[in-house]
Amino acid sequence: MFILHDSVPLNVFNYLKSTYPDLPIVLIGSDKAYFSQLKGSLGILKCCIISMSIALYLTQTPKPDSISNDFLAELCKRLYKLGLNDFYLMADPYNMVHCDGHKVVINISFNPSYSKSTNFSHYYSDCRDILAAIISFQLLNGKHPALDHLAAARNLVNTSEFYFNRNISIELLKEYTKNLNSSNTTYEI
Repeated sequence: MFILHDSVPLNVFNYLKSTYPDLPIVLIGSDKAYFSQLKGSLGILKCCIISMSIALYLTQTPKPDSISNDFLAELCKRLYKLGLNDFYLMADPYNMVHCDGHKVVINISFNPSYSKSTNFSHYYSDCRDILAAIISFQLLNGKHPALDHLAAARNLVNTSEFYFNRNISIELLKEYTKNLNSSNTTYEI
């Protein structure tokens, strides 16, 4: 499995896919400009993680005043039509979304570590890498991670406990998940 950052030049991306066609690619989305260069190749990804700003940019959707489950489901359907078959969307500090090509699952959970900052992109960048590591680890083991585990990791990233320790395990995520007040809503594609 290749785990690539979206800043990888398109020619490197194409080289890896043509040279190793059977190895899946997991893409970590960081920036609209980087991600847009790969727009024509989205269908070959095994999985990716993206932010709301990337999702809105790719689908040319204006940012709403408030984010509803119906809006997220429709946004994911648009991303699917662009070629993303399996992706995780960190919509905001409270909504983790997974689309597997058949359904969209939206996990809403309380996030005690998030303080209504106006700069969500900074928050996303703090969480993105650990979420990508968890997703990749689970995919290598033939599973998709539970959205509540990803929400727990998202919450854990901004705690002083994690800041000084930086160790994460499935057991820690399961323990942290117990503290979430989360719910899932599912939509068909």
